[in-house]
Amino acid sequence: MKNFSGWIAWFLLAAVLVVPSFLFYNWWIDKSVKEAAAQASVQSVSAAGIFGRSQDAAPSVQAASTVPAAAVSAIPAPAAEPPAPPKETPRLQETARVPAAGPEPGRRDFTVGGGTQVLRPSSAPVQEAAAERVPAKTAAGSYFSPKSARDPMLSPEDYQKMKDEEAQRLETERQRRLTLARQLKESSGETRIKLQGIVGNSAIVNGEMHLAGDTVAGVKLLKIGPNYVIGEYKGKRFKKILR
Repeated sequence: MKNFSGWIAWFLLAAVLVVPSFLFYNWWIDKSVKEAAAQASVQSVSAAGIFGRSQDAAPSVQAASTVPAAAVSAIPAPAAEPPAPPKETPRLQETARVPAAGPEPGRRDFTVGGGTQVLRPSSAPVQEAAAERVPAKTAAGSYFSPKSARDPMLSPEDYQKMKDEEAQRLETERQRRLTLARQLKESSGETRIKLQGIVGNSAIVNGEMHLAGDTVAGVKLLKIGPNYVIGEYKGKRFKKILR
């Protein structure tokens, strides 16, 4: 019983494998046949086209080579050139003998081969000079020509305010210089030194210890007292008291 069921299983497996294999084989054979037929038709068409063109070209070559000689002889010869007209030299000479009403300015007449030719001044130099006189502002890209260098983003009030501020700054600087010069001119010996203390025979002047006879900021210390100093500045003596 087991053997019979085993054979049935193997038979079913073989049937399942054979059917797809048979279908694939039929598809492959059909595809090969179609490809062979298509290739054969393409080759036949190309061969027919080549041989057809060669056969059409052969009769045309033979027809061209068999043109009768009579047709060649029937080609008309080129027509002869017409005779040249007679020269009109006497008439030109008579025209040259006719007196002119008057020479135009800048014109010169001369005769060549019996005829008269007139030379007129060329206008090329005049045109070049006119082109040179064209102002540069008419050139392309330079049409904008401002009349002033004022910034268009600022109003006249802004410019006036800037001028006033600049004038005020200059006046303040001038006053400061005048004040400094006046102070230097009017300063005496007492304002040039600062007495900060006295220790025995020494005095603390402008943050430093000095003895009698020393010079501080142009002031000569003549005497150091218990709470004062006597100095001399530009020939003038003064007394500085400790405060």
